[in-house]
Amino acid sequence: MNTEHADPVLPSDPSVGTRALARQRCLNHPVREAAARCPVCRMFFCRECVVEHEDRVLCSACLRRETHTGDGPGRRWAWLGLAARAAVSFALLWLVFGLLGEGLLRLPDAYHEGVVRGGGAGAGMVLPIPDDE
Repeated sequence: MNTEHADPVLPSDPSVGTRALARQRCLNHPVREAAARCPVCRMFFCRECVVEHEDRVLCSACLRRETHTGDGPGRRWAWLGLAARAAVSFALLWLVFGLLGEGLLRLPDAYHEGVVRGGGAGAGMVLPIPDDE
């Protein structure tokens, strides 16, 4: 792999720039004509040496650098973030359902006295509750 590839200055005239680009050769395959220039490393490559990634044409080395996640310190401790999110979610659910239960317990008994709603054939009927005297 030849890394001492000249980076030519392309002229502002489009016809001259196209001719200068057409004379470029692939960095990895010197006998092949260059088809694209990597926007990251600014080197020229043939069609086999470039890949389209996120609407850009990149060489394989630059693509590897941009997509590399590695096993650095961030990846080793990723489970800790997941555990923290799970603990916070559990605490929030506990709080919401706890407050809902407290609210139901604070309803006055008179709110439900004297009515029972049936779920059978007479659904929606209001029936009196007998007194336990």
